[in-house]
Amino acid sequence: MSAVILALGGLLVLAVMFSPARRREQAAGELAAGDDSTQVLAHLGPTPTRCPAGGLEHLGDGFAGEVPRRTRETALERMRALTAARWLYPGRAGCTPEGGDAEVGLGSDGRVLWIVPATGRIPVVFSDSLAS
Repeated sequence: MSAVILALGGLLVLAVMFSPARRREQAAGELAAGDDSTQVLAHLGPTPTRCPAGGLEHLGDGFAGEVPRRTRETALERMRALTAARWLYPGRAGCTPEGGDAEVGLGSDGRVLWIVPATGRIPVVFSDSLAS
């Protein structure tokens, strides 16, 4: 009986480790600010949910805890001004990110400004130039 429980536990761990959400999170984690949108498509796939820049209020609480408040405010203000498009993977709820969605903010030049590898779990990754 304990062997069955261990086997089921092992299968559950494997399912989580190799789930589409986990693979997406890892692929998004390989991206960096400044990467071209073609790299985003190569890493995350050709079919993002393409969203207008719109409000980025949902990112306000998405910064790492050690990022100073003033740095967050400056970065968020610059992100709002410079983001031309947002891509969500997979974007099941349209342009409203759900837990585990990867989100990428692109500038007008098609380059990555910021990334959220897994909404609700991994903080916003952004270029230092957005915070200064």
